[in-house]
Amino acid sequence: MKIYKDIITNYALYELRQAEMPEGLFSPKYTDEDAYKRHLLGYSMLNKVLQEKKIDGKIQYNRYGKPLINGIDFNISHSGNYVVLVIGNSEIGIDIEYKKERNIELIEKFFTEQEQQFIKSANDPLLAFYQVWTLKEAYLKAVGKGLYKKLSSFTIFPQNGTFVTEHIENCQLHQEVTDEYVLSTVELIRGTI
Repeated sequence: MKIYKDIITNYALYELRQAEMPEGLFSPKYTDEDAYKRHLLGYSMLNKVLQEKKIDGKIQYNRYGKPLINGIDFNISHSGNYVVLVIGNSEIGIDIEYKKERNIELIEKFFTEQEQQFIKSANDPLLAFYQVWTLKEAYLKAVGKGLYKKLSSFTIFPQNGTFVTEHIENCQLHQEVTDEYVLSTVELIRGTI
């Protein structure tokens, strides 16, 4: 698994052309122009990596919309001025969230009791919220089901340098926390008991 990061410092993204995007790219309809630019930058990063590794092929999607290309798993996330890409040989997911103030009362609707307790008891509940949220979203992306799987159907949160998990497949978890963002990756480990 390899993580690629890019920070949008200027919006020269207008120069991106569809011809530079991987074949089969689905481009959702964005109402936010900046989000669309981040989307294009993510796929431009992917295209560059595929060219460097001499991987050719068309992007295909599973029934839930998860993209794959020639058996290579990849995932892109963007938030604020950050765009991240992860590529690997097993199912992987990545999520990045720019830390901004938000109403964390949503936790009662989407998070398990254990996760809610972790957030409520944290010294920095907002940071704890983003730690849990990014892990959950990265896991859903890794299993390839997106929000078709309920967020409250599994438990995942960091604790004392490791992670607490319940009702999830075997996986390797990674998390980076800075003053500006929280980044989480999940890589599924197949063939383990």
